[in-house]
Amino acid sequence: MAEQNPIVGTCRTMCPVTEFRFRSKHNLLHSFERARPTHQQTAKNETSDLCVKEFRRSAAGENVSDPRNLRTPETLLQTVNYLFTTILFKEGAQFNFIYDFIFDRLRSVRQDAVIQQLQIVQPMLCIGILERCVRFYVYAAYRAKLQPGLNIELHINTQHTNDCLKTLLLMYKGVGFKFRERVKLHHRLSLVAVHMLLHMQCHDTLCGLLINVPSHWWKQEPLQTVVGVIFAVFHKNYVRAVKLSQKLISEKRNIVLIAFSLSVDALRLDCVKMLCHSHSS
Repeated sequence: MAEQNPIVGTCRTMCPVTEFRFRSKHNLLHSFERARPTHQQTAKNETSDLCVKEFRRSAAGENVSDPRNLRTPETLLQTVNYLFTTILFKEGAQFNFIYDFIFDRLRSVRQDAVIQQLQIVQPMLCIGILERCVRFYVYAAYRAKLQPGLNIELHINTQHTNDCLKTLLLMYKGVGFKFRERVKLHHRLSLVAVHMLLHMQCHDTLCGLLINVPSHWWKQEPLQTVVGVIFAVFHKNYVRAVKLSQKLISEKRNIVLIAFSLSVDALRLDCVKMLCHSHSS
């Protein structure tokens, strides 16, 4: 149950001043949080504009609910956009290094959002934040699949993906699955499709989606194609499943295709088992 008077953050920077001063004093700033030095500056060139609040668990003697250390909803969205436009594809940095930084900072963003109950106070803004988080987690899982040497805890990454997807479904339902802008509806349809593909072999999750998502959504793409793919998989018709997935390629549903590729390994194994059984009988 929501509090009658939710906490309202007042910090308008990506990192509270007190945290920046503490981390700067003790040399705890990440390399991404230091400005590139010029020929007249040292490598310790520090600026609060580049610093992003890190995740911290609540502990004895520390008040994580202090409004002065909680970023405003608009600042949270600005922080997420900064992470994805400036940090995610930073030149010269290894992806596992980038992943660790963004993963931690997104966790902090979500913590601030939960404390301020943004899912109730500003649901549409909170939806925008969580959708960006899901896209990052799915993309990271795909990168880990392409590069097995990446030091990414896929179990934890998957857990955060599922947490965000479950919260998003509840929030979509809370606003009545009504989105005025066509572009935003497109994003939401894609993420429901991602949810289905990542849980293709989990009947409880799929049944929950079929029950909660309104019927008119299932007639729109990419959901219509994804439902066809899943029914084909249920009937062990993998040829049809692959043919239907081609439609996602032609429509450039990138995030949906990534989710499908993450589920292909299990389907491939099941297909091989079926062929071995048929040839041995």
